[in-house]
Amino acid sequence: MVWSYLFGITIAHGIFLMVLMVLKRAKRTLGTWLIAGVILVAVITNADFFLLASGLYQSVPKVFGMSFGMLLLLGPLYFLYAKTMTDPGFTWRWVYALHFVPYLFHLVLNVPLYVMDTQAKIAFVDTLLSGRLAFRPADVLFNIVQIVITVVYFAVAMIEISKAKTLLEDVPYVVPVDERIHWLNTLLVFFMSYVACIIILLVYLVVKGRFIPGANYIYTLASSAILYMLGFRLILNPELVNPDFLKKYQNAKHVSDEDQARYLAKLYDLTDNEKLFLDPALKLTDVAAGLASLHTSSLNSSMSGAANPSRSL
Repeated sequence: MVWSYLFGITIAHGIFLMVLMVLKRAKRTLGTWLIAGVILVAVITNADFFLLASGLYQSVPKVFGMSFGMLLLLGPLYFLYAKTMTDPGFTWRWVYALHFVPYLFHLVLNVPLYVMDTQAKIAFVDTLLSGRLAFRPADVLFNIVQIVITVVYFAVAMIEISKAKTLLEDVPYVVPVDERIHWLNTLLVFFMSYVACIIILLVYLVVKGRFIPGANYIYTLASSAILYMLGFRLILNPELVNPDFLKKYQNAKHVSDEDQARYLAKLYDLTDNEKLFLDPALKLTDVAAGLASLHTSSLNSSMSGAANPSRSL
């Protein structure tokens, strides 16, 4: 019963995060959808085992098994997400959908499980829960293939991240490249921990020669940890999870050297001749008004490298 509560809470948490990311963001970028995809993978994984732990599989047996092969989605999602975080020119193209072909192939192989007769499906799940379902060589092979494909994607993503660190380290983005890479590395640690749990489980099942229902909860807990970590990060630093490539000061209005000299001359005139500094109630807005068309924010941003006129006030 405790497991069903835990899975139910985690599922609710994941759905909340997806709503928060997708529906509440004014700008839905590719990164938003990819992270939402990662959350969906974790939610579906927990939902499958929620059906087992709560006994609801007897009411909706057709739904069970929807999480099978989800590991094949994790690698492509992380790789594409890393590209959106580190490559300013990266945009979605439909050819990238080919990354998900292995999962679709696995889905097709599992069609007999999804269309199985209701009573036969319930009997299948009962056998699984009883610990009498054999762990076949084909099952071992499918799991090994999933692990290898996922690890390859992680390795390629790490190479891309390393390239970005070299090329973009000095670019003054609002969300610095170092922070992006640190976040991607943190995410990778959680994903690799998840894969490590699957490897340990695989070895254990090979030794036993049959499915052990309770053992599956190990990597389900790992997927729950990913969800809670994402939620924690979204609360503390939502822009880091899905940053754009806006550079610092790129929206500041540029003022030519000639205009700077003219504004400085006018400012010195205000201080030397009109003695604005003698007014005890002097405000920056009063100075801006004296400079007529000059906007205060433009003055502050454009004169950062020139002599500091405030010393004359």
